[in-house]
Amino acid sequence: MNPLLDMGRDLTESARGWHFRETVSGYSRISKYFRTKEEALDMLREGGYPEQLIAMLDETGHVPSIILGGPVTSPGLEIDRILRVSNKLTDAVSIRIGMETATLMTESVFEEDGSLDLEKQTDEVRESVLYVRSIFAARRLVAQEEE
Repeated sequence: MNPLLDMGRDLTESARGWHFRETVSGYSRISKYFRTKEEALDMLREGGYPEQLIAMLDETGHVPSIILGGPVTSPGLEIDRILRVSNKLTDAVSIRIGMETATLMTESVFEEDGSLDLEKQTDEVRESVLYVRSIFAARRLVAQEEE
């Protein structure tokens, strides 16, 4: 299993409604609640989010943090941007931590032009990612139990 594949944003339902969660720093809720899944997806459409990623969220409930192959894109951070301009972003500290973590990890493996720097993918970086991912997985379990 590649720990980077699970990092991103999830669209989940709870008793209070639909909301977005980040999967990078503890599976924290990052959005205010939406009455329906369609309301959450429509907000993304109105914000200019790519239709193929909306379909991915609708089908799987997840989009990755980073997509490689061609220009590097960051679907998770784009959701954060749309939530922010739509006034639907929560004020959780974990969001800032997640954004800082994503920035740090992105800078550790990518060049300024967005191309992947294979020389920077050292065993140390991979081990760090695995360690951080294991902590986040543990926090995710705690968060799910609290709901």
